[in-house]
Amino acid sequence: MRIKTKTSITFDFFKLSNFINSKKYEDLKTNALAQPMVEEYKNFIKKGKVSPGIKDSTKNIRKSRKTNPSIGGIKPLYDTGKLVDSIKYNKNKKAIFAVDYASYHKVKRYTPPGSMIPGKFVPARDFIDLTHKALDEKGVEKSQSSGMAKLVGAIRRVFSRRLAK
Repeated sequence: MRIKTKTSITFDFFKLSNFINSKKYEDLKTNALAQPMVEEYKNFIKKGKVSPGIKDSTKNIRKSRKTNPSIGGIKPLYDTGKLVDSIKYNKNKKAIFAVDYASYHKVKRYTPPGSMIPGKFVPARDFIDLTHKALDEKGVEKSQSSGMAKLVGAIRRVFSRRLAK
C-alpha cells in the first residue's frame, strides 16, 4: 500500500523578516504603542488623578484670576487646559511632545522669580510616571490594544502566503 501526501507552506518567514526590519513596521509599532498613551496622559490629568493635590493658595489664584480662567478648578496640572491640549504624538519624530513647561513637573522645584508667587516650593507631579503606575501592566496593554490589533493584522498579512490553485 502506497500513501501519497502533499504538503504546502502557508507562511513566509522571509517576507516577515523583511517587514519587521522595514520602516513601515517601525511606524506601525511606535504608533500602536505611543498614540494610545497620549490619550491616557490627557485623561489622567483631566480626571484630577495627579498627586499631590494643589494647595489653597493655588486654588485662590485660579479663582481670582481675570484672564485665562481656570477650567480645571482644583485639579493639579489642569488649569487652563494648555498643558493637556499640547500633549501630542509626532509620527515623524516618533515621540510624544508637550509644552515646554510640562517637563518642570517631573521634579520638585521652586517657582521662578517672575511667577505669581516667586520662590514657592512646588512638589513633583510627574503625570507620565503616575499614569503608568495607575494603569499597571494590564491597563497599558488594554489602552494599546486597538493600535496593536492594526499591527498584528499587518504582520498576519505579510506572514501569510497565498497558495497557488
